Amino acid sequence: IFLGIETVPSSLLIKELKFKRKAAVEIISVSVFLVITVYLAGSAGLGVWSLVYGQFFSMLVNAVGMMAAAKFIPSFNFDTGLSKSMLKYGKQIIITGVLSYILIQGDSFFVGKVLGAIYLGYYVLAYTIANLPSTAISLVTSALSFSIFAQLQDNKEYLRIAYLKILRVSYFVILPIAGGIFIISPEFVKIVLGNKWLLCIPVIQVLCLFSMFRSFHHIGGYFFQAIGKPKVIRNVQLLELVLVILLIYPLSIKYSIMGTALAMTASFLIGAASLLVLVRNN
Repeated sequence: IFLGIETVPSSLLIKELKFKRKAAVEIISVSVFLVITVYLAGSAGLGVWSLVYGQFFSMLVNAVGMMAAAKFIPSFNFDTGLSKSMLKYGKQIIITGVLSYILIQGDSFFVGKVLGAIYLGYYVLAYTIANLPSTAISLVTSALSFSIFAQLQDNKEYLRIAYLKILRVSYFVILPIAGGIFIISPEFVKIVLGNKWLLCIPVIQVLCLFSMFRSFHHIGGYFFQAIGKPKVIRNVQLLELVLVILLIYPLSIKYSIMGTALAMTASFLIGAASLLVLVRNN
């Protein structure tokens, strides 16, 4: 209930680029959780229930704080037309989320089922290391990108300029990190992980390319969501999923987890190229 209440004011703060207010509320709510949990666990001796009460009051403070920071009070009016529009838009977001989950988790599931648990361990480790830049930059750019794109959605020229600038800044960070991982991965694996993980080295290097192409999705996805066209990113993900399905089995059977990495990288390369063309045309 509290999570549902805080969603709208939190989104309004993000849209209006009021990150300081949002961060202040989140810091307070986390502090409330820590204070209550530690006190109840230590002084009151409530055990695991201290976590429950701590989370309850933390979420309560977070919901009230977000409403106060955004100066938003929910009403109980029901707008049928607005509800239909939001459901139509939200449906595409849900479909996109499901497709994204299948794309990101499906390769690991496939490796575990077809190649076995040992190769799954190699693949998951390689995937985690290679995707560090993509994961890190998505956390930074997600809220900022959507907010900027939403504010500029009525001005196509400025919208494209903003997209290119965010993309340029993101890759200014991603390329050196991904390139560094690509270069040092052989020595890193040998020295830090040991010789038993040597199979991961070429897979890490291929997935570094995958990581760079995947970053197009984070920014491109927010672009099309902000301009009210979530179907575009849904269609791109459908294309990628079809490509993965067609490529992953034959390549994995022939080249093991290197084939899996090649299938994912090739599919996301085509998806990234498609996104660039679609952004230019929108």
